[in-house]
Amino acid sequence: MAVTATMDIRFRNPAPATGRYLFQGNLVERRGRRLVMEAACSVDGRPIAEAKALFIATQLIAVPVTGLESEPRQRSAQGKTETSATPSST
Repeated sequence: MAVTATMDIRFRNPAPATGRYLFQGNLVERRGRRLVMEAACSVDGRPIAEAKALFIATQLIAVPVTGLESEPRQRSAQGKTETSATPSST
């Protein structure tokens, strides 16, 4: 588990109510308990938002590199996570 120390979000375009949303995250750097991560959100290939954050692990955690493929999230050997989501209409 980790807590958020800082987070910078850049909104690039308005988010439509419909469309196929793609969320991507990447572990950029790890030093001790400090985890620097980047993330991006796009809809139908159009960038919506980008973020960079610093997290502090509350306990030392192992960051697995392989063997974590599952649905709907998939992690590559570089620690990149991709998740697709379609908003529900209510």
